Amino acid sequence: MALGNECRGKDDNFAHNHKLGIVFETRVCSGQLLVCGFDLLNPKRDSAAQQFLTSLYTYVGSANFKPTAEIHSRTLEAIFAPAPDKKPEPNR
Repeated sequence: MALGNECRGKDDNFAHNHKLGIVFETRVCSGQLLVCGFDLLNPKRDSAAQQFLTSLYTYVGSANFKPTAEIHSRTLEAIFAPAPDKKPEPNR
């Protein structure tokens, strides 16, 4: 996931060294959020993915989960909104 508006719609490569994140944490309004770009809820996941998911749950449930960065809810909506030329995928 490209972190920043300047990265929208661009692929990362050696010429475009974008700030990328597969997992990030933030504060939103009065809550806390952890976002993961991996499909860890797929029932066919391997043992490494299962362990990673378990580690994320453990971390989020611990006293160590204290996001310091804050993001506005509108920014979050913009990040996760489908591109104008794409329709959202139907729920499976």
